[in-house]
Amino acid sequence: MQQDNTADRRSSLDPTLQLTNWACAQIPELITPDSALARLTKTVINAFLETEMDCHLGYEHGDRSSASADKNERNGFRLKALDTDIGPIKLQMPRDRNGTFQSLIIPKRQRRLSDTHDIVLPLMADGLNSREAAAHMSAVYKAPISEDLIETFKHKLANEIDYWRYCRIDDTHPVVFIDSLRPPTTSRSSLNKIFVIAIAFTADGDQNILAIWAVKNDDEHKTMYWRSKLSELKERGLADVSVVLHDGLDGLSEAAKQIWRGTTPQMCASHLYQKPVKPRGLF
Repeated sequence: MQQDNTADRRSSLDPTLQLTNWACAQIPELITPDSALARLTKTVINAFLETEMDCHLGYEHGDRSSASADKNERNGFRLKALDTDIGPIKLQMPRDRNGTFQSLIIPKRQRRLSDTHDIVLPLMADGLNSREAAAHMSAVYKAPISEDLIETFKHKLANEIDYWRYCRIDDTHPVVFIDSLRPPTTSRSSLNKIFVIAIAFTADGDQNILAIWAVKNDDEHKTMYWRSKLSELKERGLADVSVVLHDGLDGLSEAAKQIWRGTTPQMCASHLYQKPVKPRGLF
């Protein structure tokens, strides 16, 4: 009993432990319908659906010079409600006049999308080229998702992707949460990379998605690699971080302490998704 009381007193007095406990309690808020991750998911999926329609019709939305009376055309969109692993979302499903358009990732009459990360992470991750993304998504959805389709999507969202990857970050965030997910290799995709997402918490509890990386398996436990990725965040303006929460990626804690002097790396058992990378070590 005395040991428990001592631990309680330490937790109540130690600001790092208090901050860590507060951040861990915030993680479920990362997958609510109003979260930054949910907004990104909705933006990416809607843009991909529009890209599919572009490729189906052979011209981009708004390009009237390529449309003609004898060609199939857009016919607006309909709202589609989906239950997903990050909560309910509403999508704008594009329609064509001939009624021949069918999405490769959201089939007709589908009401549940259980693995939104299979769409968002390959399309947005830095370190995954279009060929790799197409091969991964084709295997996952058992559909002919081409490299050209991925390239067209990236062209459509080029300004948003560049802004999101390189925009300035506020100089101080008390907590940065770094979570990892390894795509399945046995039954669907043979992608030899893991996905890692970095999300910052502000003192007010707001969330900022800082980066999504596709990391080679032989890089995931190298301090040098993580030092380079965290340095990119620092160069974008993230000058000070009090606590770095992560799920045991080797070398990450040492890299964090080298980049942000005074930061405290902490292990966290919570995950955005339910398929975390199995840790090979602690710190």
